[in-house]
Amino acid sequence: MTTVIGCDPSLSGTGLVTWRDGRFFVSTVATPATMKREARHNHIAMSVLAMRDPTGPTLIVMEGRITPGADAIQTAMDLAELRGAINVAVHIVGGRQEICKVDVNPMTLKVYGTGNGRANKAAMQTAAIGRLGRHFRVSNADEADAAWLLALAMDHYGRPLCAMPAKNRTAVERPQWPQFTLEASP
Repeated sequence: MTTVIGCDPSLSGTGLVTWRDGRFFVSTVATPATMKREARHNHIAMSVLAMRDPTGPTLIVMEGRITPGADAIQTAMDLAELRGAINVAVHIVGGRQEICKVDVNPMTLKVYGTGNGRANKAAMQTAAIGRLGRHFRVSNADEADAAWLLALAMDHYGRPLCAMPAKNRTAVERPQWPQFTLEASP
């Protein structure tokens, strides 16, 4: 079966929302700050890949890079390393299974979720609870972003999870979407 994974990479709590077999799964991959960097990255990357159905194609929709201010450079570098670890894991596994990945600019994601490209985390979570709550429950901002990533992909591939205002839907065609087909659920 087809799997779509919304992934909001975070060093402390990566948000994941997965659609597989016509069902939704929401989780946070929590990692302690005391965990060594390489072990943390590997744990998160393997957790992302564990969400797929290894018998079918997978689409991973991941929040893209941010452009930080000077005070956030180290955090941005750490997140870039995490994204790199996920990308390497996807590449290695993708050689044996059909795995596609698309990056979504954070502003594009915010426009889709709230209509405002500068929305804060609380606004994204509130919007996810209000619009997507009939499908699944998010319990933090990372899961909310992952939920919007999944919803954006589902909308692009013809299975919107909810009605979205025209202003929000302007974000649907902004990412570089790969050729991908959502199989019908059983």
